[in-house]
Amino acid sequence: MLVDAGIPVGNQQVLLKGVNDCPVITKKLCQDLTAIRCRPYYIYQCDIAKGLEHFRTAIAKGIEIIENLRGHTSGYAVPQFIIDAPTGGGKIPVGPNYLISMSDKRVILRNYEGGVFQFPEVEGDRVSVCPDSCKMCEEFPHLESNEGVAAVLSGKKMCLMPEGALRERRRKEYHRPKGSAPKCHDF
Repeated sequence: MLVDAGIPVGNQQVLLKGVNDCPVITKKLCQDLTAIRCRPYYIYQCDIAKGLEHFRTAIAKGIEIIENLRGHTSGYAVPQFIIDAPTGGGKIPVGPNYLISMSDKRVILRNYEGGVFQFPEVEGDRVSVCPDSCKMCEEFPHLESNEGVAAVLSGKKMCLMPEGALRERRRKEYHRPKGSAPKCHDF
């Protein structure tokens, strides 16, 4: 009834040892969910909590499950494997690493079957900023990101440093000329 009413429905599965930590079982679950129009959204690593230790699996098990879904079922039926970091760290997606190496000439990739491939880079196009003449940026200036990694990639910031980081406190303890910026290579 929810789906027929136009409401998106998603599934969030907690990975539990001896219950659903089998790639075959998870694949069937994800395909069956997709068949009833319920999106397999997340697979969570079991939290660290008293009384749950016997249910916890290795993080590698979750990565193995995702690797066994990719290329073997529809991409729509592949959820994200998430670790909800303790102490309010938030949801962090974890998965197989398919990018092996990267240079200004090419990237080296691994597919879900273990095949290794090169893919040429666009020559001279390593900067991830829009050209000055970008009509979209002119039309929607409020969408421009001056925060986080996007600001570093755009060249608006030289580096990022977490507030209250130990190195930042140490840096303040030592003499540094007023107004001088921290150097990213110090991080």
